[in-house]
Amino acid sequence: MNQPCPSPRLQPTLANRLKWIRYFIKFSVRYGHWDFFSDFNIEINTSCNRRCAYCPNSVFERGLIKNEQRMDEALYHKLIDELATINFRGRLSPQLYGEPLLDPRLIPLMAYTRAKLPKVHIVLISNGDALTVDTFHALIEAGVDKFSITQHGESMSNNMQALFAHLENNDKLLARIRYNRFDADTPLYNRGGLIQPARVNTVPRCTDPGNPVAIDYAGNVILCCHDYLSSVVFGNIRTDKFLDIWFSPRYRAIRKQLRNGEYRLPICRKCTGQEASCPPQQTVTTF
Repeated sequence: MNQPCPSPRLQPTLANRLKWIRYFIKFSVRYGHWDFFSDFNIEINTSCNRRCAYCPNSVFERGLIKNEQRMDEALYHKLIDELATINFRGRLSPQLYGEPLLDPRLIPLMAYTRAKLPKVHIVLISNGDALTVDTFHALIEAGVDKFSITQHGESMSNNMQALFAHLENNDKLLARIRYNRFDADTPLYNRGGLIQPARVNTVPRCTDPGNPVAIDYAGNVILCCHDYLSSVVFGNIRTDKFLDIWFSPRYRAIRKQLRNGEYRLPICRKCTGQEASCPPQQTVTTF
């Protein structure tokens, strides 16, 4: 008979506590409630043109172009409309593990977002392979504030080379692009234990419980951006309002546990390197 396995608990650092206090004060002033959210990742599509070894798309077929799944446009609009009722002004990015530039609806979706949420900070996170000069300007016109582009591989894509050449003398627009380079030696997360990068970015604590909010293409509000397989679902925005899901007892309890350094969910134990402390067959079904 298996003995109950205590959840590992790591006390939050002073820096984390101070950060959360600042968040709580900001949220209370801005939205009238301390336990709120500041960032959104919305999966508008699932496919990606790359199979990077440090991404779950290299292991699972979910991200194959032939298996492309897209969030219904009406469902996306429903979520944005709800965020407009609270004048949401945090960060919003239209992706999880898919490449957003592969979705032909990207520009009108971003235009709708900007029209409904004039103060939101839209950040497009992409590999940049399909970011042409024309698409860049169209996305700027649609309301995208920043582009977080990551180079996967030894060389910069042709489209990114052309874009940087085009913007060579335009410091204002160049400042909107943050360009990163990943390779096999870059310290990266294990994505809840799904992959094992050559160098794992050790995360002994959950840094931002509940932030960013992660919603998959089907409308499931999932644990976080590391939950590639949507293994922990708190509700679905098809049938419920997002705010009702956010303030649900189960979701609030998990956020509190994570803030307190309690990692009861298997995915959290794997992410923080605590999985070995519990038998692998044990799962948490109550909160």
